[in-house]
Amino acid sequence: MSLSARIITATGFPLESIGLTAVINAAGDMQCVASAADENALLEACASLVPDAVIIDFTSAGFSVDSIAKLRQRAKSVRIIAISGDEGVKVILDALKAGVNSYIKRDCDLEEVKECLRDTLSGSRFFCNKILAKIRREEINPEEPGLVPESCLGFGLSERELEIIVMIAEGYTNTRIAELLFLSSHTVNTHRRNIMAKLGVNNTAAVVMFAVKSELVSPNKFLFAAG
Repeated sequence: MSLSARIITATGFPLESIGLTAVINAAGDMQCVASAADENALLEACASLVPDAVIIDFTSAGFSVDSIAKLRQRAKSVRIIAISGDEGVKVILDALKAGVNSYIKRDCDLEEVKECLRDTLSGSRFFCNKILAKIRREEINPEEPGLVPESCLGFGLSERELEIIVMIAEGYTNTRIAELLFLSSHTVNTHRRNIMAKLGVNNTAAVVMFAVKSELVSPNKFLFAAG
């Protein structure tokens, strides 16, 4: 990610636009270069400003899932983050098929929004816990061709989450992880919940087992510790 990533917000809700712009500009390593209130304004802004990413509420007035598809066709390298309310699974899957890289909900906390932006800009995919829970609850296969790339590292795990998985496997407490990564304890707790949801597990031992099986950590570490 560049030192000052360029982001365009796209939403038909004025207050949402103001809020997203404030979050982006306050992050320190990114800036909102434009706010589009409808599809035409978005496409024009992308053509003239060439942003690194677009965060779009495609369910708001002036936009649709087709807005994502058009954006993807005209700006193939731009990273696209969808943000929406409590939508049905079909709407979520339509957005994924149209080409979004990441997906969050409007009621995600500010730290999760910033983490999504950073992970998406760095090339990872990010799906908030609530979106993943809805997909799993409907028993939809997230690895369906055309949605997300197949991976043995779990659906939607971000680089930050993989980093935290390694630290969990190495025995670090949430407090120590927060200190080492310069994060708040609340943010680490949120990451931990999201990791467990994405892996479909409910305890630390299962996270450690995942880390070993995925070769994120060496099993020798635990063998020697046992001796």
